[in-house]
Parts: sequence; C-alpha cells; structure tokens
Amino acid sequence: LYRYLNRRYPIDRIPHAMASAEVEETSMRFTETMTPEEETGVAQLAIEVQEQVDEYAPHALFCTKGTYLRYLRARQGNVHKAAKMLRDTLVWRESYKPHLITWADIEKEALLKKVTILDAPDKGGRPIVLMLPRNEKQGSDNDLKVKFVVYVMERASQIADASSPDGKMTWLLDFVGYSRQNQPPWRVSLSVLNMVQNHYPERLGLAVNFKPPLLFEIFWKAIRPFVDSATRDKLVFLGGKDAEDGMVQVHMGKYFDLEMLDGPLGGVLAEGGMLPTEFHRRMQRMDKNVKA
Repeated sequence: LYRYLNRRYPIDRIPHAMASAEVEETSMRFTETMTPEEETGVAQLAIEVQEQVDEYAPHALFCTKGTYLRYLRARQGNVHKAAKMLRDTLVWRESYKPHLITWADIEKEALLKKVTILDAPDKGGRPIVLMLPRNEKQGSDNDLKVKFVVYVMERASQIADASSPDGKMTWLLDFVGYSRQNQPPWRVSLSVLNMVQNHYPERLGLAVNFKPPLLFEIFWKAIRPFVDSATRDKLVFLGGKDAEDGMVQVHMGKYFDLEMLDGPLGGVLAEGGMLPTEFHRRMQRMDKNVKA
C-alpha cells in the first residue's frame, strides 16, 4: 500500500509546494523519525484532506509533512481520527485566521509581559514560552486574551519548525506572585485549553510549573479531567523543597541553561534579566514573513 501511495503521492512532495523552504527543511528533519507505518499514514492523511486543503490557499502552507505526522501521532496512528481532527482544525483556521494575527492586534495584551518567547532554547533545542501569571490582568478583553495566546502559539510553532529537533516547544510557568486577582476567567482557561489540545497537537514537549500555589492546585484539579493523558504526562511541578535554593538548580538544570535564567528560577541572572528586550521587534519581523 505504501509503495502504491508513494508512487501516486510521493512522500517528498508533502508538504505542498507552497510551503516555505525553511519549514520544509525542518519538516524533513522532524519526519525522519517516521516509521514505515507512519509514512503510509501520512500519505493517506494527505489524501483524505486534500480537497479541503485545496479550497483555501493558506491551508497548503499549514499542511506540511510535519503537520500530518503530528496529527497522526495525536490520534495514535488512526488515519480516520487524525483526518477528522485535522479537518476541524482547518475549519477553525479558515474562520479564526490565526496566521493573520499580527503584533498590532495583540499589543495591548503583550505589553503586560505575562507571556513571552525567550531568545534562547531549552537544553533540548526547543523554544521556551515563558508565562508569568502574576501579570495577568482581570477585567480586560477576554477575547483578546485568547487571541494573544493563539498568536504566541503560532509564532512559537514557527520557531519550533525552524529550530526544534521535534517541532515542539517548552512552557515555563513561573507562579511566584500568582493570586486570585490574577486568575483568568474560567471560560478563557477552557477556551485556551481546548484550542491548544485540538489545534496544536504534539506541539507541547514539556511544561515546567515553578512554585504553583495552592490556588493553582485547586484550579488544576478542576481542569485535569479536560486535559488529555498525553498532555498530563508532559507536566512537571516544582514546589516545596524542589524549588528551594540548591535543589532548584538541580531540577531546572535538567531542562534549561542556568546562565539564561533569573536567580529566583535557579539561574544566575538578575530578576527580569531573562526577559527578551527585543521581543516585539522579533515578532514584528515574523509578522512580515507570514503569507495570507
């Protein structure tokens, strides 16, 4: 079956010709890990969604070989389930148009410095998305909150495609200073959770939660039933003695270069030193490279 599909739909022609050379090169490296069964599954998945991809030009940019493999793995190799998941994402992308969101659209939320993408990767070569929940502001536009997270996911995914060995990212959540006043509305949290799980599968490689407070533990117990097992397995919680001086360096040093982290996180930089000073310009440059 694979030989037949590969003759008719050569695997090296997936992703579609519209994809950028940079993403194509990374996709090829990432997909070198495919098994023969996955190669067949990727070819079949591309065929199943071909009609929908052809209906909206930006889908051809999105549907790289790496995309097909991520959706296939997210559904444990079941092509039909992967096709349904991918079709739902394509409907969402055509409606929400995440690829067209620019820095100007989300600047108000971005300036709160609650989420940023660090300049340096983690030890696995994945881009680091730093989250500072203490900077969350209640009462602001909830739809804008979600749009900002979508924007960060789009840009972090682009960076992962260009540099990460597996096309994934790492989240670092610093809960120091987090309180009920910073807690986002339940609707926003669920919207973000559903969006990440359903439309960015196999993008999260690791999520390190530093000093999560009791409030977060209560919140986590509430949303845990909605989190798939694959995502739960990627979560690391560092609190108590594990977050104290001496031990925090050991634990954080497993995942991050301590020279790039702030002191409270076990690093050597002054507090705030890890925050990128040119984040907005980096994002604006990436905005210019996005094709409608």
